[in-house]
Amino acid sequence: MNRLLFIHLFLLVALFVTNAVNAAVPKKRPTPTRFDVTCQVNGTDVEKIKARLNPDPVVAGKNVTFSISGLLSRDIAANGTVLIGFQDVVGFNIGDGASAPVPPTKAENVFSVDATLEAPTVLPTQYFIEVIVVNPSNPPDPQKDIVGCVGAAVGFDDGPVGGLNGSPNKIVASNSFLIL
Repeated sequence: MNRLLFIHLFLLVALFVTNAVNAAVPKKRPTPTRFDVTCQVNGTDVEKIKARLNPDPVVAGKNVTFSISGLLSRDIAANGTVLIGFQDVVGFNIGDGASAPVPPTKAENVFSVDATLEAPTVLPTQYFIEVIVVNPSNPPDPQKDIVGCVGAAVGFDDGPVGGLNGSPNKIVASNSFLIL
């Protein structure tokens, strides 16, 4: 009887201690997505734009609104478009991505646009987000078409760039596709 009482008492104390420890340990807050990856076309840096997310971090399968803005040295044409895409670490697209029109804006004036899309239903622990403002042409010419760009590397440690756990610091456009 004493042995059974001791076991019950031990389990009860263990339960209270475990709950007390879990309540005392601060929960890790998600790190806000940092759009700090620059873009490059044929060896030339593209002007960086600003992007914010809501909600941040992205929730798989839910709508996410991108607030995109910037001050560019080139005009955004009447057919200006913002392209948003998710890629895995190998460079394959995740989900469908999205596009939205950007109001025509003269150089050296601030542009601003919000674009909402459904995030991919499955997001790996490490992935990239690309936000690109283009003046599309036919045939596509990234050197002329890309007006502004920024990217985010999500889920990477702050290790050295190019290192095992480091995140890339450039998005490179080649022909009509992007390489991270």
